[in-house]
Amino acid sequence: MNAVTDIVADEDAAAPDLVIARAEARLRDLEDLRAICMSIARVVQKQALAQGDLQDVGDTAGAKEVLGSNVVTLMVRGDFGLVIERVAKAVRLTVMLEEKEEKIIRDLKAGVVARVAEARGRRRRGEVERVMMAAIQDKHRLSESGRERDREYLYQHLEREDFETRPVSEIVRRLCDMIGLRPDWKRWADEPWADEEAEADVPGTPYRVTAAVKASRGAGAGGTEPRETGPP
Repeated sequence: MNAVTDIVADEDAAAPDLVIARAEARLRDLEDLRAICMSIARVVQKQALAQGDLQDVGDTAGAKEVLGSNVVTLMVRGDFGLVIERVAKAVRLTVMLEEKEEKIIRDLKAGVVARVAEARGRRRRGEVERVMMAAIQDKHRLSESGRERDREYLYQHLEREDFETRPVSEIVRRLCDMIGLRPDWKRWADEPWADEEAEADVPGTPYRVTAAVKASRGAGAGGTEPRETGPP
C-alpha cells in the first residue's frame, strides 16, 4: 500500500476532509519540532562560541582564575560537536517526515478532487440521459423502432463525452445535433443543473438568471428561464 492508503487505513477510512485535517495537524507539529531543534542548535552555537572565549582566557591565565576572593576553574566542554551532530540528525529526520506528510496531504487532496469530479461526471451523465431520453420520446411518440435506434446511437456516443468538465447543456446540444433531435429547454428550466449554469453564466447555456433574481439576489428570490434566442 502507498502512504495515502496506509493513512486512510489507520484512520479507519474517515471522511477525506477529516483525514486531511489530521495530516495537516501532524505537519504543523513537525514544523514546530523542527523550529525547536533549530532553537537548540542556535543555543548550542552561542555556548560553543562563549566556550571558545573561555578557552582563550584559560590559555592566558592558566587553569584557574582568581575573581575577587573566589578561585574559578575554567573548564572547557569538548562535546559540542556531538551535540550539534545529534541536533542536525534530528533536524534532517524532521524535514524528511515533513516532506512525507506534505506528499500525503497532496495525494489526499488530489484524491478528493478526483472523487468530486467523478461524482460530478456521474450526476451530469444521468441528467444528460434524462434530457436525451425525453427528446427521443418526443420525436418518436409513435415509433418504437425509431426510439430504439436513437437510444442505441445515444449510448454509443455517451461513452465518448467528458461529463466531468463539460456542462450538461453543451453535451445535450452536441448529442441532439448528432441524432437529429430538438430538446425542450423550457421543460428543464427548473432543474438544479439549469440553475447552476444560469448562475455561472456558462458560455452557450440556453438558460439565464431572470431579471428579478438579478435585482433581488440577496433576498432569497430565484428562478431561471431559457434565453430568448435559445440554442441554435
